[in-house]
Amino acid sequence: MYTIFFITSFVSIDFFALLLDGRAEPLLIYCLHSLKYLFLYGYLCFLLVYTSIAVNQRIHGDNIFKLFITPLAVVAFLIIINYSYSFIFYITEDGKFEYGRLYPLLYIIDAYYIAISTHLLLRGKKSLSQNYKIIIPAVIVILLTGTVLDYLFPYVSFIPFTFTILTTLVFIGMQNPYEYYYEDSQMMNKNAFITMCGSRFTSETNTLCIAVNIHNIDLITGTLEISKVINAEGLFLKNIKQFSKKLLTFKLANGQYIIVLDESNEAKARLIYEETLHIMEKFANATLFSFPIYSTCCLFSSPKDVSSLRMVNTLFDALKLYDNKDDILAIKPEELQLKSDAEIERIEKLVKNALNENRLEVYFQPIYNVKEKKYTSAEALIRMKDDEGNNISPGVFIPIAEKSSVIIDIGAFVIEEVCKLLSTEHLSALGLEYVEVNISMVECLQSNLASNILSVLKKYNIASSQINLEITETSASEFTDIVDTNIKTLSSKNISFSLDDFGTGYSSLSRILSLPLKLIKIDKSLVQAPFINRDKKSMILLDNFIKTAFAAGFDIVAEGVETNEMAKHVIALGCTYIQGFYFSKPLSKTDFVEAIKVNKPAEI
Repeated sequence: MYTIFFITSFVSIDFFALLLDGRAEPLLIYCLHSLKYLFLYGYLCFLLVYTSIAVNQRIHGDNIFKLFITPLAVVAFLIIINYSYSFIFYITEDGKFEYGRLYPLLYIIDAYYIAISTHLLLRGKKSLSQNYKIIIPAVIVILLTGTVLDYLFPYVSFIPFTFTILTTLVFIGMQNPYEYYYEDSQMMNKNAFITMCGSRFTSETNTLCIAVNIHNIDLITGTLEISKVINAEGLFLKNIKQFSKKLLTFKLANGQYIIVLDESNEAKARLIYEETLHIMEKFANATLFSFPIYSTCCLFSSPKDVSSLRMVNTLFDALKLYDNKDDILAIKPEELQLKSDAEIERIEKLVKNALNENRLEVYFQPIYNVKEKKYTSAEALIRMKDDEGNNISPGVFIPIAEKSSVIIDIGAFVIEEVCKLLSTEHLSALGLEYVEVNISMVECLQSNLASNILSVLKKYNIASSQINLEITETSASEFTDIVDTNIKTLSSKNISFSLDDFGTGYSSLSRILSLPLKLIKIDKSLVQAPFINRDKKSMILLDNFIKTAFAAGFDIVAEGVETNEMAKHVIALGCTYIQGFYFSKPLSKTDFVEAIKVNKPAEI
C-alpha cells in the first residue's frame, strides 16, 4: 500500500503538471513538479527501507534516518533553494517546465540510493529468502536502467514507467499477509517467524529470545470456547507489547510462543523476561478459566544457547519435558542440555545407519500383575548405541527418527525381535501373557501397517493375543481414517491395544472410549508427582485419573513406580498392573528371560 500510494501520487502529480504545462500560473506548475520529486525520492527511500528489512530482518531506526531520510531532506532543501536560483529546473513566464543547468545533481541522489541498496544486498545475500534474492537485484537493475534512460531522454518520462514495473515486481514477490497469521487470533505464525527471524539464529548474529511453553494447552483448547482461547492470546500479546514495543511475538504451535527481542542489552532482556513470568503467573491464577494455565519459560540467546532454527524446535521439545502441575517454571538454557547442530547431525547419521551397523537392541521391562503377584507381561523398549558403544537416550534419537522414514524401519525391527524372542524362548509357557510394543503415529499412517505386523506374527507362528500395541494419548487425538482402519483391522485379528501416557495429552474421553483398548497406562509424571511434591492437589489429580479409567472398564497400568509407598498407593486405588524401577529396570533379552523364569518380584 505504501508503494501504491507513492507511485499513484507521483504519476497523478506528473500527469497534472504535464497537462497544465503552459496553461497555468508558474507557481502552481513549480509546486506540482516539486511535489513530484518529493514523492519520487520518498519512494526511493521506501525501496531502501524494504531492502534493509529484507536483508537485516529488523528495522534499525538510526540507520534509516542516516541512510534514507537524510538524502530525502537534501532533495527537499535543493528544491526549496531552487525556487530562487533555478539550477535544477525552472518555470518560464508562460508557465512551461524547463530543466536547469545542474539538473544532474538529482541523479547523484539516484546513484546514492542504488549504491546503498547494492551494498545491503551484497552484505546480506546469505540471509535473503529465495524471493528476495530474485526481486531485490531486479529492482536495482530496473531502477538503474530507468535512471540512465531518464537522464538520456529527460522529456520521455521513463521514471513513471520504471515505477510501474517496480510496483508489479514488488507485488508479485510479496508474501501473502494471511500466510503470516493465524486466522482466529491474528497472532504471527511459524511461517512468519522463519521469514522474519530466520537469519538471526546463526553463529554470527546475537539475538535474545523468550520461549513460553504452555503444558496443558490441549486441555484448554479442548475444553474452552475458541473465543476464550483467542481472548487469552490477545491479552498475552497486549501485556507483552505494553512492556516494550521492540518485540516480535510468534505462535509457533498450540501452546508454543516465542518472543524475539530487538535488544542486545541482557539486563533489559532480563527485565522483559521477568515481566513475561509475571504475566504467565497472572494467567495461572486468573479467573478467566476454571483451571490454571501451567507454563514453562526460558530466556535464551543465539548463538550462545541456540544457533539455528532447528535448535529452536529442539528447545521447545525440551521444554515439554518440564511439565509441572503446581507452578510456573523458569528454566535456564543450560538445564535443557540442548544438542548442538553438529551433535544432532551426528545422531541423525547414527539413526539412519543404526540397522545396517547393528546399533539397535530391544530391551524388556517386566510388568507386575497385582492379582497374580508376578510378572505376566512386559514392554519392549528400543535402545541405540553410538560409535563408542555408549547408549543414546530414546528421548534424543526417537524424535529424530520420527522425522524421517527411519522410525518405520525401527518399528519393524522391534516387532520382529519381539516375535523372535517369543518363538525361541516359549515364554508363554512361563506365564508371560503378552509383550507391549510401541507404535508411532508415523507407523500408524502407513496403509500396510496391519498386513506387515500380521505377516511377522505368521512368520514366527505367534498368537495375536501375545502382542499388545501401545499408542500414546497425544497421537490418539491426531488419528486419521488410515489409522482407524489399521486399528480396526488389527483388533479384528485379536491384537489388543493400550493407551500410553494417559493424563498428558488431554484427549476427549469419548475419543478414548471409541478405541479398542485393553489397557490404560497412567503416565509416570502423574504417578510420581504426589510423592515428589507432597501436596493434596497432585494426589487428587492422580486419584481422579485412575478412577476415571477404572470406571470406564479398563485395566490400569501405573507407570514409573519407584518405591514401595507408590506401589501400595496405586494398588489401593485399583491399578491392575504396575511398571517401574521398584520391580525392574529395562532388561536385555538374556536377563529378561531369566527374570521371567525366576519370576520373584519385589514384595509389597
